[in-house]
Amino acid sequence: MKIFLTFENIKVQIQHALQQVEEKTKIRDEIRAESQTKKASCEEYGQEFRAAVQEERVARDLLKSKRQEMDSVQSTMNRLNNAISVGDIDSKIRNMEHMIQHETLPLKEEKQLIRVYSPIKS
Repeated sequence: MKIFLTFENIKVQIQHALQQVEEKTKIRDEIRAESQTKKASCEEYGQEFRAAVQEERVARDLLKSKRQEMDSVQSTMNRLNNAISVGDIDSKIRNMEHMIQHETLPLKEEKQLIRVYSPIKS
């Protein structure tokens, strides 16, 4: 009778252990499923983030090119605003030529004046 009780006791312990293993396995499977769901979600967010970063990079490049274009236009506008009429330029050239012909200037200054008005005269 004692052996039967021990056998029954062991049988109950084995069933209890199997039940615990089953519960732990179920919990493990739930955790694994939740982990895979979170991993998939993270991958999706990662792809969205990389797409947003790429979109930002494209927008920055576009902004940079527009800024360069605006700088070029601004530079052209400044040159046009600072430009003097053709008559004024001709007058300045005549004054420089008159200075070279009729005033005593050091050779260095005379060469400098010629360098200044030669490109303008052309």
